[in-house]
Amino acid sequence: SRYLLVEMQVTPPVKRLDVQVDSTTLALALDLGGDTSQKDVFAFLPLRSYGFRFLLQADFVVPSSREARPRYTAHSGGLREEEDLGGAVDVDSAWNESLLHYIPELFVQTVEAAKALVLGNGGFPEEAVLLWLPCVPREAELQGLFQPCA
Repeated sequence: SRYLLVEMQVTPPVKRLDVQVDSTTLALALDLGGDTSQKDVFAFLPLRSYGFRFLLQADFVVPSSREARPRYTAHSGGLREEEDLGGAVDVDSAWNESLLHYIPELFVQTVEAAKALVLGNGGFPEEAVLLWLPCVPREAELQGLFQPCA
C-alpha cells in the first residue's frame, strides 16, 4: 500500500522523566489504497491498535515489556484488578498525556495534505473527502489513553 505521511515537530510542555528531550516528531499516515481498518500505534516499533484508522507514530513512553499491565481500582469490596486498556502505552505518563493534545491538529494537517494531494493530481475535492472521512477517530472505537482524541 501507499500512504500519505504527515509529520509534525512538537515541543511538549511536559518533560520526559527518563530522557532529555526538547522536541519530538509525531507522524500520521493515511492508507491511499482505501484500507480504513484499525491500525497500530507505533513508538518506533508497533504497539497495538487503539482504534485509529490511520497509522500513528510518536515517542510514547512504554513499559519495558511493551505489554498491558494490570491496574487496580478501589470499589466497595476492596481493590479490583482491571486490564490497563492503555496497553503498551504508559497511561500514567504525563509526557504521553501531553502528546495526545497534538493528535487532532496533526489529523487536520493530514486532511489538508490529502486535499492538496488529490487536487494537485487533477482530482476533485470529493475524492479527498473519501481519503480522510472514513478515518476520523470515532469515540466508540478509541481505547485507553487515546479516547479523548475522538
